Amino acid sequence: MAKIPSHATKVFSGVIFDVYQWEQELFNGKTATFEASRRPSTVIIIPVVWDKIAIAHERQPGKDRYRTPFAGRIDDGEDVLVAAQRELREESGLVSDDRELYQTFSIWGKVDYEMYYFLARDCRKEHIQDLDDGGEEIEVQYISFDEFIFFIQSEECRDIEFANLIFRMEKQWKLEEFSKKLGI
Repeated sequence: MAKIPSHATKVFSGVIFDVYQWEQELFNGKTATFEASRRPSTVIIIPVVWDKIAIAHERQPGKDRYRTPFAGRIDDGEDVLVAAQRELREESGLVSDDRELYQTFSIWGKVDYEMYYFLARDCRKEHIQDLDDGGEEIEVQYISFDEFIFFIQSEECRDIEFANLIFRMEKQWKLEEFSKKLGI
């Protein structure tokens, strides 16, 4: 994760990204201007309904349809668990009383950004979808654990951090542990 020092100056405020600059002393005693961006963190939810994992078959303006775990930005000041519950309910209509923060990833490099992965077991449909007005179309799909693992490892999946975690689990013979964690 990019560490933006407290003395950095915000030089750009965008809709999603803010850009900061600061003077940084180099190893030779000189200084240079360093720069990094910050964006709201994201929650990613892996919901289990009976023995299936729910994923989004989504389309957004300017993009082709794609499959993805349910995810969304954390609102300013919002608790991460509350954000996970809200995003799951809005995008799928599903709710769960059995949620667990499973993993947190920080993006390495020049972007200050964290991704919080939640497992949501024993999900049930209680709401209609409440999608961004004109900004997303989501069809809920239910797939088996094996199909989910195949999807995460495929080129279709855009979540490289989580794909790497799944690859490491597979290499270490820990996918069965993950399946049990999901309650499948």
